[in-house]
Amino acid sequence: MSRKSRLKAQKRKKARTRSQRSFGPPFHLVNAELPIYGTWVLDVDLKERGMTTAIIARSLPSRDVVFGTFLIDVWGIGLKDCYGDFNVPPRAFEQNVLARYPELSYRSCDLAYAQRLIWGSVEHSKEHGFKLPKEFRDWSKIVGQPPADAPPIEFGKDGELFVIGKASDIARRMGTSQKRQ
Repeated sequence: MSRKSRLKAQKRKKARTRSQRSFGPPFHLVNAELPIYGTWVLDVDLKERGMTTAIIARSLPSRDVVFGTFLIDVWGIGLKDCYGDFNVPPRAFEQNVLARYPELSYRSCDLAYAQRLIWGSVEHSKEHGFKLPKEFRDWSKIVGQPPADAPPIEFGKDGELFVIGKASDIARRMGTSQKRQ
């Protein structure tokens, strides 16, 4: 095989490999303009439990679902985590996301409530110096903004910040280091 043929073969192989590579989820397709498939929150008393999960799902043109899940600590940290998935068939979404854990039940809620809960947790995190999960930058696109006249959700426990956890975990969430004494 001549050198020229080898170089051409290597270029073809490189192009094939490049086209097969996954470049991650298509966040450029996710936006708050997609039609709502549904919104849910854990069926818990926030004042008593202090923690909830909000799910916002939107319909894609393919009729599959894209959804974002947001773990929210109402008493302390605010937005703790978020994740989601793309191109999920509706039946799989309902079985594998909404009904995944029988001990946890979700209730549907209106979009404005879920938006207030999520954006309120973001503001609460920032106000108290907690870092937002890096994934929020991408998953925030699915949320959209709540109506301007939507009433705020109260964060904290009895009006105060209430954080439970190891000092090292709390320091990590705040982006500071915890020195051992």
